[in-house]
Order: sequence, then structure tokens, then C-alpha cells
Amino acid sequence: MTAAPRFRVASQPGRWRSLKGGEFNPEDVAKAPIVGWGDEREDPFALETYGADEIFAPAAPVDWLLEDLDLCPGPPAMLGGYGFSGKTMLAQALAVSVAAGRQAWGLFKVRRGSVLHLDYEQGAIVTRRRYRQLCKGLGVEAGDLAGLAVATHPPFRLDEPSAEKWIMRNGEGRALVVVDSFRAAAPSADENSSDVRRSLDLLSRCAERQGFATVVVHHAKKPSKDSRAGASVSLRGSGAIFDACSSVLMLTRGRAAVRVDHVKARTSGMLQPPFHLCIAGSIDDADDGGAIAIRPRDAVASADGGKMSAATAAIADALARHGALSRSELQGQVRMSTGTISHAISALRERERIVNVGSQRSPKWLLADPERPTCGT
Repeated sequence: MTAAPRFRVASQPGRWRSLKGGEFNPEDVAKAPIVGWGDEREDPFALETYGADEIFAPAAPVDWLLEDLDLCPGPPAMLGGYGFSGKTMLAQALAVSVAAGRQAWGLFKVRRGSVLHLDYEQGAIVTRRRYRQLCKGLGVEAGDLAGLAVATHPPFRLDEPSAEKWIMRNGEGRALVVVDSFRAAAPSADENSSDVRRSLDLLSRCAERQGFATVVVHHAKKPSKDSRAGASVSLRGSGAIFDACSSVLMLTRGRAAVRVDHVKARTSGMLQPPFHLCIAGSIDDADDGGAIAIRPRDAVASADGGKMSAATAAIADALARHGALSRSELQGQVRMSTGTISHAISALRERERIVNVGSQRSPKWLLADPERPTCGT
């Protein structure tokens, strides 16, 4: 006896359905497109695998959204920081840059594309106002943001069974999906348990299938002064949150600028040196006529994103944190070649950003005036 043909539908790919009487039910097909055919002997629990042919086949190039910060389809990137460190502001600015095809934060080249912002926390009034202010600061018009879509308080959470269907449906055709914030998006998950990464893994699966990059905003906890465990412990919750991400950026707000530490880059393996961003304009300004501009701090980071600007940024940051250092001590801090450090020191001396507080034979370099304001308003 021949078994009736079977098929699977998109909404339940693990469940086989029989084709009764050899005819389709038009209503069933309309509700759930067919994604596969089989017969009664097929095992619904068989894994979809790949082997040596696929492993050794020429690899497709990574579809980078922002290569310098390791943003691409796959596991999410995370913006972490304490309250009011600028996490959501930088996430919204990145969304504008991708939708309008502008440099991210005045530093990094992005691939232009459609953006979905899932706003679980901020609310429509503040989110819309911030977008208007950021666009004004960037000189972006409404017509440049045709690819930006915002959903405030979406009707699903990442820890709900239906979340994957929502993300797959609404992530289709997107280049970037922003989730703000992780805690609000997965409120029932215990963030101190390793199970919390299930929601991030869900985003990873959807991102790989649909081809979008994901940025998740998450809060941080303040590490102890003696802690040397690294930035992973400053993310609030289980270490599994850090493990589930492809890229992690930690934000610390200072008096003059926001410091950004790139502490994980799984796909490329290349970390950016620490850089500083100025947020010019009032974050809490309720006046829609105001503008907010985000740009790199002068003499520390440069819009060209080149090797020398990265070296000078790293050296200036090391001097700001440790005080006077010799060239060999700097090399131990920034881990760059002697030649690169020497050229960067020369560049900083020409800008009068550092001074020699040692001897001519054994120079030690110190920031000329680390408290000098570096951002205009």
C-alpha cells in the first residue's frame, strides 16, 4: 500500500501533514506555505547537516553591515553600559546611519539598508523625538529614512513561544534589527541563569536565515575596583549573555565623552581600540527644534578610521588611564609595533596633545591637558 504524500508548512516545519484524498486544502496552503515534501518513512527528527563538501567549498564573503565593529548576520552584537551612558542614543544613531547610508557615529562605514527598531522600553514620544533630533544633527531628511521602521512596545516578547515567527516575519528584507532593551524584551527570563541566552540564540537563528545583523541594548553592572575578570563580568546577568554575542561594545560615560570599548569580535577576530564619542546637545531636551550630534572626540578618534588614528586613540587612552608612560610601557598597554607607536607619539606631539615629563634619553609621555574639553556644543 502506497502511503499518502506528506508535506510540511512554514509555521510548523517539524510536523508532517498528510495530503488526504490527493488534493490540497486551499485554506491550509494559504495560511502556511509548503516548505517540504516527504513520505511516511521520513524521520521528522533527522537533523539537516552538512559535510566535507560544504566545509571545503569556497566560502561566500561575509555580508558585513559594519565590518569594523563585527556587525553581520548571525549572533547579535550588544551595546552594554550603565544607565544613561548613551546606549539607546547610539543604537538609534546607528539605525539612522544604516537607513540613510551615513557613517556610523562619524567613524565607521556602513552598508545602507532597511532597519527594524523594536522599542520595548523607551516609548513612542521619546523615541520619535530622539530620531528627529538625531536626523537634524546629521542633516538627514525624512525622505532619507524610507527604510526605517519602528515598533514601540511590540505585542510579543523574545521569551515567548511565538517570538521566532514574529522575528522571521518582520525581519525579512532588513539589514539591521535593533532590540532595546534585552531585559524588557525578555522579562520572564532569569538573566542570572545560562538559559537566558535562549532569546539571543533565537535572534541568531533568525538573523542567519533572513540575512540581517542584530544590535541588542543591555544594561551593565559595575565591577569591583579590584576586578580583573574583563568586560564580560560588567554585563548584567549570566556570562552566557556575553558568550551568545558575536560582538560586544561596552560604554562608559565620562564628563566630556562616552568611552566605547570593543571587547569581543567573534567573526573577524579584530577588536577596535577604545574610542570616545561626544554627544552634543541635551539628551533630555524636549524641544523638537533641538539637534543631537554624535561625533568622535578630536585628537583621539578621527573620521577616516585609519591605522594611525586608531594608534593615537589607543595611546591617548592609555595615558589617560595610567598617567606618564615610556614607549616600552605604552607598547605593553596597546600591543602595537614599535614603529606604529613611534609615529603615533610624533603625531600627538605635533598636535601638542602630549608632553615629555622624563628625560631626553628616557622620555615619558603624559597627556598635555587631559581635562581640556574636546567637544563643542
